[in-house]
Amino acid sequence: MFLSSVEEYGARYPDLIGRPARAGKQAWAFLPLTASGKTFGVCVVAFDRARRLTDEERTLLTTISALVAQALERARLYDAEHTRSRELQRSLLPRALPEVPACTAAARYLPAGQGMDVGGDWYDIIPLSGGQVALVVGDVMGHGLPEAATMGRLRTALHTLADLELPPDEIMSHLNDLVAGMGEESYVTCLYALYDSTTQICSIAGAGHPPPAVVHPDGTVHFPELSADPPLGAAEPPFETVELKVPEGSLLVLYTDGLVESSKREMDEGMADLARLLRTAYRTESGGEADLEQLCDTLTEGCCPPRTRRPTTPRSSWPGCTP
Repeated sequence: MFLSSVEEYGARYPDLIGRPARAGKQAWAFLPLTASGKTFGVCVVAFDRARRLTDEERTLLTTISALVAQALERARLYDAEHTRSRELQRSLLPRALPEVPACTAAARYLPAGQGMDVGGDWYDIIPLSGGQVALVVGDVMGHGLPEAATMGRLRTALHTLADLELPPDEIMSHLNDLVAGMGEESYVTCLYALYDSTTQICSIAGAGHPPPAVVHPDGTVHFPELSADPPLGAAEPPFETVELKVPEGSLLVLYTDGLVESSKREMDEGMADLARLLRTAYRTESGGEADLEQLCDTLTEGCCPPRTRRPTTPRSSWPGCTP
């Protein structure tokens, strides 16, 4: 609707004749915001002087309002999908870590910052028989609802495989077959660590994932050398298993690459920062026994860029395990 003067406005809305004077406007274009057959708003263009718009001007304003409506609708759909993705990702992550006799554990999960969609990062601690516990961290490459759904499928499959008490390399082979069979060009990095509290041996197999950090009781930190296997979906079994002696009082830190790598920081630099924070935090604890909850906060505060630090519940960027 186009009203070219105060008189035309008053003739159409006699009960509102005082409004144009208060607003200081004398001509208007009322343009509906319509997308997908639904009108959800109106765009009003007002002029300080009386003005009768030409057909070309009316067509231009109508076209602009249609573009604005489409942009708003796309933003609404994006927000709706983003919310669903976050809810799905939260529901697929463990609500709480299980209590196991083999170790004590703490975890943090930090979703991406504003303007970044959710991804497929996940973690797990799986109690097994005979004093064993499986520690898992993984990352489905990409962001969005499909990646979050893929993460959920892999996490379920991994729980099933772990319950069969297969060795780490066989579990990684089965996961690799699953990812390759999805036919969606999915690539997944994953690290599976099996700790035996009886022998104090930790067996680790990985696919394209950063190595864990191991902190010994004396406070020394090192990253075990894992084979440079490609991510799941691109790897070719067999996978190599590395066995580590993890004595009582040690700390095992698993994490995703978001903790140590960004557009402004190479992974090697980030891992060096992680090691420094671990050494410093571990030395400040009495008797060398770390407070895992405090340590989680220290690492996320020290390693993650401020724009990505948006903790939620449950939280996990890495599972830490103290045998």
